Amino acid sequence: MTQAESSEKRSIRLQSLSGGNSSGREPGSPVESLGDKRKEAFFKVQAAKAAQLQRQQEIRVGEEWSEHLKLPANRTPEAMMNFWEEVKIRLLKRFGSLHMAVGGEHSVSFIQFCEILRVIHFPLHQSTCRHIFGQVCGGHREMPVDAFKALLMERTIHSMRFVLEGWNGKQARVRSHIRTFIRRLAEVDERQEEQAVDRFQRKLTASFIRNFWQLLLRKSSSREDVVITQTSLVQALLDPEANCIFQDHEMIYML
Repeated sequence: MTQAESSEKRSIRLQSLSGGNSSGREPGSPVESLGDKRKEAFFKVQAAKAAQLQRQQEIRVGEEWSEHLKLPANRTPEAMMNFWEEVKIRLLKRFGSLHMAVGGEHSVSFIQFCEILRVIHFPLHQSTCRHIFGQVCGGHREMPVDAFKALLMERTIHSMRFVLEGWNGKQARVRSHIRTFIRRLAEVDERQEEQAVDRFQRKLTASFIRNFWQLLLRKSSSREDVVITQTSLVQALLDPEANCIFQDHEMIYML
């Protein structure tokens, strides 16, 4: 038997002993299961450490708020808005929703209010907690849940109002540009002006005049006979309702 044949037989024997598994461990073996358990235990320990650090951070921030709000001079509207925003974030993180945070109740007592703050790691002083609760409930023994939710959502409502006001202003500017463009088209030359006047005359139907007269009556302060002057007509034409039915150049025709 040559040396090459001996080496080949030895290799075949070793592969048969190992069962084709280079690591020598079969899937699902006790050694592999022990490794998975160690990894799972390691991840649980890491998660527990992260939760502990988060809890310590929340307690530290809560104690800072407690010291800050101890002085009445520090309870400014801006500071209280920031305080309620922090309370809202913690309640949503802990309970998932404001409804679940109050347990589905219609009102919250002072004891429940203190317990809610304690659960989310806001250890306020008793006097501070009593003052804040009294401001929210208006001196009553219980605080309506709707008032509590509105207070927690104050910053969000303020931000949404700011966004909507900006959107309304942008839409007003767009409408102004459109009206200016249409007016300039109608006044580009004499022929276009004649066509604009003709379109306006065909616009003056009986129903149109009736609707405009109703608008004048709504804007008039007199309950008896209504006398339309040029001043009152201009005021009516500048009304937002009139802007929906008249173009800028058509207001000039009305005068």
